[in-house]
Amino acid sequence: MASPDVLLIDEDAQTPTPWTARVEHVQEWLSGRLDHDRLQFWLFTPKDVGVEGLVCSWGNPRGDGGDKLAKQFARSELMARAQRSGRAVGAEGREHAALHLHPETLMDDLWWGLLISRKGKAFSDEELDIAHTTLRFWQAAFNRPMERGIGRMIVSSDGRVVHVNPGCKLLMLEEDVDPATCFAGAQEIRTQRWGDEANDRTFDIVKEIGGRVVWVVMRWMPCAGVQDAGHWRVEIRELEENELPAVGILEDDRIARSVGFIHDHHHEAPSLAAIANHAHISPFHFHRLFTKQVGVSPKHYVQMKQLQVARWRLRAQRTPIGQIAEEAGFANHGHFTSTFRRVVGVSPTMYRTENAG
Repeated sequence: MASPDVLLIDEDAQTPTPWTARVEHVQEWLSGRLDHDRLQFWLFTPKDVGVEGLVCSWGNPRGDGGDKLAKQFARSELMARAQRSGRAVGAEGREHAALHLHPETLMDDLWWGLLISRKGKAFSDEELDIAHTTLRFWQAAFNRPMERGIGRMIVSSDGRVVHVNPGCKLLMLEEDVDPATCFAGAQEIRTQRWGDEANDRTFDIVKEIGGRVVWVVMRWMPCAGVQDAGHWRVEIRELEENELPAVGILEDDRIARSVGFIHDHHHEAPSLAAIANHAHISPFHFHRLFTKQVGVSPKHYVQMKQLQVARWRLRAQRTPIGQIAEEAGFANHGHFTSTFRRVVGVSPTMYRTENAG
């Protein structure tokens, strides 16, 4: 299934980061290079270390909440030494700890931090180098992702922007838009379409930022084993002209929910009856309301959504075109190719070639 999950969760990443994989995958990868019992990955402001900065956590004792971990991290005797030299080691009883820090140049007074610990054996110089290099790699991977033109944000549960990468920062500056305001608008749309649905899934919307139409994909990521800690991961991609219309807050909540349904089920090529049934409206009445409020018919919107995801995958992935066609919801490769050529103006193969990274 060509779910938006592939944007935010890549279980097969050869070099996983806290952004591209679940914490268990990151932990497994790092354990093969560095023996440790606990791990905490932070994006924090030294003067105000809060739970919103805990991006990734593994191996912490049950009952240690995010606020407690934040206070422990801020008051650690390693903190001052690590800020001066970039790394510091210490021991308490049989437990040895190492803290690695690196400043973020894009946002004032923001630091990247990796805290690791284990019992029994101090960390060697080689292990410390591995940990420090890992932290620098994670920073580079977030700020300079392989996919061109992608903006990324990490946002706290209360809507505070923890960090934005250069692609997102540039977009916001060019459009004179505040990242927190942009996120708040996306959250308002998400709430209308999906209500109180659990956050532990991916939501995607298309909205305007300034004068641009963008695809916003967002997912709430809790920290494993830390009940009150988590953050929103947001990705923003500018869409091509006429790729998919920006649809904001709608007059009728039922139509808004149907747009969310299409985004969730476009790969199934849902029928008018299926979408109308989800909205609890008769197909005839639903078609009229949807077309009036969204600007295109339900059938046309489903096709546009299928092609939008397919176009992104052709630009960003090496997945075979036949597989993209099937997972986008097209009956067969030939149907996909003919539809793509008619709407986009070139074949999928040519489109991929012209947009190769």
